[in-house]
Amino acid sequence: MHLFKPENRHVLAGAALIAATLPALSAPLLVNGGFESDAGTVQSPDAITGWSAAEAGLTGSVSSLNAASTPGSGRSTVGASSGSRYGLLDLSQPGYSVLYQAFTIGAEGITSGLLSYDLFATSFAGIPGTDLSSSQGLDPEAQELLLTLRVDILRAGADLLTTESTDIVKTYLPGGIEFFGDDDTLTPYSSYTQQLTSSDLFAGQTYTLRFAAAANAGQFVVGIDNVSIDVTNAVPEPQTCALVLTGLAAIAWAVRRRT
Repeated sequence: MHLFKPENRHVLAGAALIAATLPALSAPLLVNGGFESDAGTVQSPDAITGWSAAEAGLTGSVSSLNAASTPGSGRSTVGASSGSRYGLLDLSQPGYSVLYQAFTIGAEGITSGLLSYDLFATSFAGIPGTDLSSSQGLDPEAQELLLTLRVDILRAGADLLTTESTDIVKTYLPGGIEFFGDDDTLTPYSSYTQQLTSSDLFAGQTYTLRFAAAANAGQFVVGIDNVSIDVTNAVPEPQTCALVLTGLAAIAWAVRRRT
């Protein structure tokens, strides 16, 4: 059957109708964004479900936990934003901690998307609470005072500690966040949402969502919860739908011949 013969124009018409009326599908791209799939305290290098971790430093650790105190530095936190568990970057100077997860965009591409997460950050260094977005580096051996928090989407193959613009699709620095305190003044969560578009994430490509912290100025604790990337998939082209219809018609014809 030749798809584009005039007698098959009803196939294309049907495919166009399907493409016009079929709702776009919404798909979550991350696994275990609330960290509820784990049990007890899971501390790197033990595997956190769905996530990967990298760390270095005197006490640089990445954890999934259901406790209100950090397993590395022993500091108090507000615990989970919702549910019973959350992810944690726990630093004692100097060091870095990275929590990350790779995701892949389907072959059909997306029309839109939304990155959302809850986050708190607390420095116990006793320094002024300057805007975290002014700190970009992730090298804890830097000479300047370093207290960095980054949320980025990286391109495939990028180094986990990169700050090069060519490696980064988007950066979502939570500027203005209150991040200094003590065990009696716990930093609360804030909720963040970021829009994603088809010009950010391309069909068939793999990316990495990265939460990263680095410090050479005392203890620094970052809590992460309710992380999600939800995208609206693009609808297949009418020609694609036509091929599906043609295949179904061929199967039906073969069944009729046998009967």
